Amino acid sequence: MKPETIYVATRLGSKAGVAYKADPIDYLYNLRQSLKAAAEVWRKGHYPYIPGLDFMLYMEMDGDYGLGGRSPYAAGLEWLRRCDAVLIYNGLEDSLGVQNEVEEAKRVGLKIYGSLEEIEPIDEWIIE
Repeated sequence: MKPETIYVATRLGSKAGVAYKADPIDYLYNLRQSLKAAAEVWRKGHYPYIPGLDFMLYMEMDGDYGLGGRSPYAAGLEWLRRCDAVLIYNGLEDSLGVQNEVEEAKRVGLKIYGSLEEIEPIDEWIIE
């Protein structure tokens, strides 16, 4: 089996349907959960993408999203489309963002994992 690129779709906000207005403590807690999931994806031999970490780039840009005014969410969806699979972690049932990410994953035909246990480990690291 070849390693997969896996988008870690997770709720970041503290309330359903509230985008980019999360309580900072809730956001950091949920981001930490994303990192834990991504670490497990990595340990299984795959390559995780954590959209919740994009905020570091946008902090550097001081809120000016640059060329074309691309939003952080639009950028995350573009990364999602380039992945092999999506891992739904911590929040499908109450996050509009994750629900939209899952719909986009279905639309473009990505594999969707509902838990870390569904992801098959790679026996050996492949160096290309």
